[in-house]
Amino acid sequence: MESENKQIKQLNFSSAIWGEAGMFVLALFFIYMREFEPSYWGNLRTTEAIVYGVVGGFLSYLVIGATYLVPGSFTEDLKKQVAALKPMFDKMPNWQLVAIGISAGIAEEFLFREVLQTWVKGYWGGMWAIIVASLAFGFAHAISVGYIILTVIIGLVLGYLYEITGSLVLVMLIHGVYDIIALLVIRHKPHWLKL
Repeated sequence: MESENKQIKQLNFSSAIWGEAGMFVLALFFIYMREFEPSYWGNLRTTEAIVYGVVGGFLSYLVIGATYLVPGSFTEDLKKQVAALKPMFDKMPNWQLVAIGISAGIAEEFLFREVLQTWVKGYWGGMWAIIVASLAFGFAHAISVGYIILTVIIGLVLGYLYEITGSLVLVMLIHGVYDIIALLVIRHKPHWLKL
C-alpha cells in the first residue's frame, strides 16, 4: 500500500498529459491502419451528443460520487486512493485539471471505445466488445482493486452507450466532464467525498 501511494504521488501534470498523448497517438495509428473514419456523432444530432454528453458527465459524477458516501471496505479503498492523489492535484492550477480531464476523455475514448471496442466487435460481437474494452479500460487505471472495479463499471456504461448510439463525441464528453468535475472536487471540495 505504501509503495502504491508513493507511486501515485509521483504523478504530475506532464506525466498525465504525456500518458494521454501516448494513448491518443496509439489510437490514431490503429484508426489509420483500419482506413476508415471514426463515428463521431453516430445516430445522434450534434446538439444531442453535446447535451447528453455534458448532462451524462454530471449525472455520472453524482452517481459515482455518492458511492463514496456509502460505508464499506470498497469505498474505504477508493477513499484511500483518492486521498493519495489529492496532494498531486493540490499542486495543479485549475486549467491543468481541466486539461487532464479533456485529454483523458478524448484519448481514452478513442483508444478503448473507437479502436478496441470496434475491433473486438468485428470478431466477437457487440457484447464481448463492450466487456473486453471495459476490462482493458479498468486495468489501464490499475491504482487499486477497488479503482479497477469502479473503472470497469464506468467502461461498461460508456461502452454500452457507444454501442447503442455510435457517438464517440457522446462518450468523450461524458468521460471528460466526469473527470473535470472529479478532479476539481478532489482539489477544492474533498469533504464532499468524506476525505
